[in-house]
Amino acid sequence: MTMSKFKQELLTRFQGTNEGEVKEYLGCEVIRDRAARTGNIVQAGYAECVLRTFGMWDCNPVLTPLDPHASRSGTRQKLSTLDG
Repeated sequence: MTMSKFKQELLTRFQGTNEGEVKEYLGCEVIRDRAARTGNIVQAGYAECVLRTFGMWDCNPVLTPLDPHASRSGTRQKLSTLDG
């Protein structure tokens, strides 16, 4: 089944419009390489939007956000003891 026929049948069953090739989906960029028959979904734009919305764009990234041996707020219990 060709893509155009698939779209046509899909639109007979569901309400929608054919806007051509997908460039963005759920806030993520869709990149297609027709020659290589591959596709990628890139979340960088969505991630930036979320970080800017919540005022976290200028925060410093870290590999481990919390030291696993740090004390929990309000208790003396170590986080490492919660695992077992």
